[in-house]
Amino acid sequence: MSQLHTINNRNDWQLCYPLLNDGDSVVFLENGVYCCSEPDFTWPDAELKIFAIHDDVAARGLLASLPKDVHTIYYKDFVEICCQHDKVVNWF
Repeated sequence: MSQLHTINNRNDWQLCYPLLNDGDSVVFLENGVYCCSEPDFTWPDAELKIFAIHDDVAARGLLASLPKDVHTIYYKDFVEICCQHDKVVNWF
């Protein structure tokens, strides 16, 4: 059963990280996009799809600093990704 995790800030990522499984996806949004642009940011060993909301990344000037593993998406894409998973877990 695949899960989509939404990350709004660094603390959310630290809570979510140990619970990720193969086939899960993560969407970074709002201030959560800072997480994936930090130099010491680590990825779990699980096979994941990693996304960040384009508008949030651009608003914070981070487009050039995102790792290649992070795919930017728009909110309409976010809705489609939500529908592709069995559960959506919001980390607030």
